[in-house]
Amino acid sequence: FLIFFIGLSRVYNGVHFPHDLVTGWTFGGILLTVYVFLEKPVIIWFKKQGLVVKIAASFGLSLVLIFLVVLAKLSLAAFTVPDVWMQNAAAFFPEEAFDPLKIAGVFSTSGALFGLCLGVILLPRLGGFHPGGDIWKRLARVFIGVAGVLAIYLGLKAIFPEGEYFLAYILRYARYALIGLWMAGIAPFLFVKTGLADARAKAKKPKKKVVKARRSYAG
Repeated sequence: FLIFFIGLSRVYNGVHFPHDLVTGWTFGGILLTVYVFLEKPVIIWFKKQGLVVKIAASFGLSLVLIFLVVLAKLSLAAFTVPDVWMQNAAAFFPEEAFDPLKIAGVFSTSGALFGLCLGVILLPRLGGFHPGGDIWKRLARVFIGVAGVLAIYLGLKAIFPEGEYFLAYILRYARYALIGLWMAGIAPFLFVKTGLADARAKAKKPKKKVVKARRSYAG
């Protein structure tokens, strides 16, 4: 229901056309179907691979996303943005330059995906991580984790150039890959090393069974 109503809200608010909504639902349904059928065999295959293959596969997956978006943009080389789009965008966001064909966003998504995968791959080799623990430890991990994300995001954003050109794309990919790696690998590793988390779930102590001895009386 949430997906359905969010889609309707996009049309209601004037940010998408009805055919955009139907197309999105269609592709989403196709991807969900593919995921359902391929999830288990892909996970089984992935677990059997070595470290290098796992990292290469994750990196390759992120490049596939970039390739698809670049291919889509190239197919729209002769496309001209309608004036009504420009007018509507200027009415709602007068301070922002409107460019519906920019592709910088896919480098953010792909970089974050690779960073997350890299963290998931490396963390077990670094000792593992268990999300349990005292409430104050969990809260501390939240604050430190968010602070780390903001530090990487804002710090590198101030240093790296932005724009629609090759170097900016590469640096954007690297920035978001580092954010993903922080979230899935570096931060959990630091939490374990600083005592804010355990590498493994603590084994529960078995309950002692009290065996009552029965006295037998000879009558």
